[in-house]
Amino acid sequence: MNIGIKFQLSGLAGVLFTATVLAQAAPKNAPPQTKKETPKTVEDESTQKIWDSDVERVSKEIAKLRLKLKIKEDERLAIEAYVKGDYDAVRALVPEILKSDPEAIEANEYLAAANAQSGDRKKAIAGYDLAIESRKKWLERHTTPEEQRDGIKHLAVLFGNRGIARMMDDPRGALEDYDEAL
Repeated sequence: MNIGIKFQLSGLAGVLFTATVLAQAAPKNAPPQTKKETPKTVEDESTQKIWDSDVERVSKEIAKLRLKLKIKEDERLAIEAYVKGDYDAVRALVPEILKSDPEAIEANEYLAAANAQSGDRKKAIAGYDLAIESRKKWLERHTTPEEQRDGIKHLAVLFGNRGIARMMDDPRGALEDYDEAL
């Protein structure tokens, strides 16, 4: 056998023998050896935990902001599609918007308006029903005077739009919606 290989093997055997002797020398019920914690070590670990906590919190906030930006972009695309008369695009975007943010209640209005403009009065009325209920729930949670004022204006528009959709098939219902809008 080559002398170099014999030397490497004997070195490896020596390391293994030393590790075995040291492992056997420690009593089985002795507590494991730990490094001695100094005040500096404790301070470093505490600082690291605070840092990790801050990084996690900021990362969550960034994720929320990214989601809000995505929702706003989808809402912009839905409005553009509505203006262009691409009601199928509106119908495709609205469920995605609502899945990402159930608070994006204007999306129900986009869908109802798209259905009304494409001539599907039944779907439009159902959409306005949903939009009205969503707006009422929103008003219960948003109680500042400015929010109430804006929410009530929105609600009046929804009742008016639903009245228009009901005009042909349900004139009495349309009048009730107009009265509610007033």
